[in-house]
Amino acid sequence: MKNIFFNRTIILILSIVVIVFISGCSKSAATTPDKVVDTVAQGLSKNQPQVLWNALPEGYQKDVNELLSDFAAKMDKDIWNKTFELIQKIITILKTKKELILTGDMVNKAPFDKKQMSESWGSFIAILEIIVKSELADLDKIRKLSIEKFLAGTVSSLMKKASEVSKLEKENKYNKELDKLTRIKTSIIKTENEETTIKIEVPDKEPEVVVFIKVDNKWIPKDLAGQWKEKISEIKNELSETSEKITVEEKQKALGMMKSFDGILDQILAAKTKEDLEPIIGQGIGMLFGIFLSKG
Repeated sequence: MKNIFFNRTIILILSIVVIVFISGCSKSAATTPDKVVDTVAQGLSKNQPQVLWNALPEGYQKDVNELLSDFAAKMDKDIWNKTFELIQKIITILKTKKELILTGDMVNKAPFDKKQMSESWGSFIAILEIIVKSELADLDKIRKLSIEKFLAGTVSSLMKKASEVSKLEKENKYNKELDKLTRIKTSIIKTENEETTIKIEVPDKEPEVVVFIKVDNKWIPKDLAGQWKEKISEIKNELSETSEKITVEEKQKALGMMKSFDGILDQILAAKTKEDLEPIIGQGIGMLFGIFLSKG
């Protein structure tokens, strides 16, 4: 089946987050753009991603809410629910088959750190459990989602787990990037014609000069304000076109593939030795590659 809504919509949300990252503002409204950036940086460094939502003007928040509601209304519930059922079964496999998987040839011959994989195993399971127990597992809840609460709850928990996993890595990149947020420097270059230009200095990166304007009494980058309506319109059109492409035949094909993959997961759960397990895992990986390639 071609391009299920989920992937594109997540890309949308992540894109918004990246854009807003340098423009945020908390409810304790910062009065100048430099203070806005400082507020968001400090919030993110403390695993408080809701500052990103509070950064958006009210009209922009309404646009994002409408996108999520539209996505939840158009996404096929059977496919969505089955996806989360499969994730839950994968969690069960990870909990019960860790030793068989880690002692198998497939892992031992793979080009990654087995010790690190073992140490981060529990955190990875915890991340998956946060997702399957969150509002994302229910389309009705997504349609009525309070994004601020979702960010403060589910996403904050994911950030904390990501930090735990990063600490197990030699480079610890994630936590180092978070630490940089506490050392951001901002300064106002000039203010004229209702525009304020600031310089943002992040450790180990080139300084960035950004022009801010006010929209609904929130300071946001001028470039973001100029592109917002166009980008939101493009995504709405893409969601609409995607839903029209999904036929009954395509849905049944997708559910059929998911049922086959579910059967492979059952075989993995039933495996008693690594010799029994590895060929089944290989079959499952092959099936996933086939599905992804068919979408191209």
